Amino acid sequence: MKPYTLTTLRKTLSTDEFYDKYNNYEKTQGFCRECFNYNQNYSCSPLDINIQEYITSFDNVDIIITKLDFTKDVYNKKYSQDELNSIINDTFMKEKSNIKQKLLDEEKNYLRSESITGPCTYCKEDFKDEFKTQVDCKNKFDKCLHPEHRRYSLSALGFDSELILDNLFDIELILIKPGTLPRYMNNVSAILYD
Repeated sequence: MKPYTLTTLRKTLSTDEFYDKYNNYEKTQGFCRECFNYNQNYSCSPLDINIQEYITSFDNVDIIITKLDFTKDVYNKKYSQDELNSIINDTFMKEKSNIKQKLLDEEKNYLRSESITGPCTYCKEDFKDEFKTQVDCKNKFDKCLHPEHRRYSLSALGFDSELILDNLFDIELILIKPGTLPRYMNNVSAILYD
């Protein structure tokens, strides 16, 4: 039996509304600067694109929430950091990978679309000897080798996942505390399309 139940929620907005209501670049960049991908990955901050032009060049955006509700016996325990990492990899990261693949497949349904599922790990398999724990492509290459496959992260684009969860889905963001699993975890993804 799975240690969680999975719920997928979806809302559609115009890209103008999405950008105006949910872009909070200064807030998200504070978190981005603390991440190991900061200035390492071409899909992560700092980006060298005009974010508003990029987002609003598409007509619509679907925001997709993948919510994992953990069973009480799983979230009501204490864990070592290694145990917690293992559970997150086997549950949250697995479902994040699943939704990423579904959105990449869904892109084919539109004349023009791009999913927001970063950070990008496209080159990780090709350079697994060099990229042990992260895709440090900015320090290895002068430019992104595969911009056709690169997918940005919502945070790098300045979108406030906490506000998206609260305003659009009435879900409170719960942070992971050392040694414990939250009652639920959410992955926020999106797909831009015309």
